[in-house]
Amino acid sequence: MWLVDTGVLKKLDAAGENNAISRVALENIAAFYEKIKNFVRASNNPSVMNFVANLRLLAEAGENPALSQLDTELDAIVLTTVHSAKGLEWPFVVIPSLSSDRFPSRHRQDAIPIPEILWLGSAHHLGANNTSKDLHLREERRLFYVALTRAKQRLYLSVAKKYGQGSREKKVSQFVYEALGNIKAKIQTPKSKIIDRLSLFEAVEKRAAVRTLFYKTEGIKLNAHQIDDYLTCPKKFDYIHILKIPITQAWEVAYGNAIHQAIGLYFTKKLKKAATSIDDLVKAYRAAWRTENFVTREHEEQKKIVGEQTLNAFYEREEKAARAVDAVEERFEFPSDGVKISGRFDTVFTEGGEKLILDFKTSDVKEEKKGLERVRKSTQMQIYSLAEETINGHRPTVALYFVESGIVARHNFSDKEIDKTKASIERVASGIKKQNFAATPGYDQCHWCAFKPICPSKFRSA
Repeated sequence: MWLVDTGVLKKLDAAGENNAISRVALENIAAFYEKIKNFVRASNNPSVMNFVANLRLLAEAGENPALSQLDTELDAIVLTTVHSAKGLEWPFVVIPSLSSDRFPSRHRQDAIPIPEILWLGSAHHLGANNTSKDLHLREERRLFYVALTRAKQRLYLSVAKKYGQGSREKKVSQFVYEALGNIKAKIQTPKSKIIDRLSLFEAVEKRAAVRTLFYKTEGIKLNAHQIDDYLTCPKKFDYIHILKIPITQAWEVAYGNAIHQAIGLYFTKKLKKAATSIDDLVKAYRAAWRTENFVTREHEEQKKIVGEQTLNAFYEREEKAARAVDAVEERFEFPSDGVKISGRFDTVFTEGGEKLILDFKTSDVKEEKKGLERVRKSTQMQIYSLAEETINGHRPTVALYFVESGIVARHNFSDKEIDKTKASIERVASGIKKQNFAATPGYDQCHWCAFKPICPSKFRSA
């Protein structure tokens, strides 16, 4: 990608720690590429010309990407129109240009006037004598009320005597008097010294750190993937969950997702006592397949065949095992030291009268010892165990099912392990609250990280 090859993203990211403009530029690039990905998925003809036409239509329809993604909890100044601010609130709101002919704006006749009978009919409930000018004033007054009610703590109404090069003084908007009563508006015209005005051009040596809130006023809400990402590297968490920089998925992810969709279909049908066949699984697998970042076309075709063989072996094993399925993709949410943890159990079974929570992996694990090590180190498995214990009062058996080899590695977490999990959650929450997203580079963290081409803190030999 050009932005990576030229080092633009790396420079913006390095500067973004202390420079709000660089940070916003990085967020805008991430949002733009997410829009491109969504268009490619949805369009039958994802050409550049069609994408540009789609953007134009969205803009004409009134879409405002900056405000649609806006977090009103952020400590930042937002410049917006009254129309776009509808439904949003801020602690402090400033409404400028409150002079006559500005707000309300001057009424102008439409280039193609609406027939009088139509606009009179639409305004019938407002009175028979309404004119288009009256309707314009009513609409402007409604917008002014919208602007007034966006403030939660303090509202500033601003007006100047003169605007631009005009010599004629402006009157205060009638809306101000309507809202505040018969008061004398004090228009301040401080005489700034020349030296003060020149100071505006002095270089700013020190900038305030850019603050980005991941959590809202109601607290922090995390899932296992977010916790794991932060523990791996806070900077990785920043890239994925705050900046939301899109990346091309590794072929392993595309392959694993397709297998997961097929397995999910199998157990969902089992849960509903519905018959299923290997053909159903293969069909679901092929429908979920995505061509992403395979080494070559031959490599992709080879992995596709391996996937179908894996599903055939899986189907035979599970038909013989005849597991009792209790739930598929079961949602959960529980509190842990002031943090809400949410997620989904992949699949839940009853085995020997006990609850078994199973997650499926396509990793190349051929030894049970290695599988057990993976279970014990898995943040997701730790969260599964803690969730079941917190919600239902007992600690379950959790397991990773490595579908290519057929190995099912089971584990019951000890009190010591669960206490360690709680401590990790607390450490992650504390780091997020303190806005600590500094990179923790190392070979293991950086070698497999998708963001190492743009990360200024990448471990040298990774």
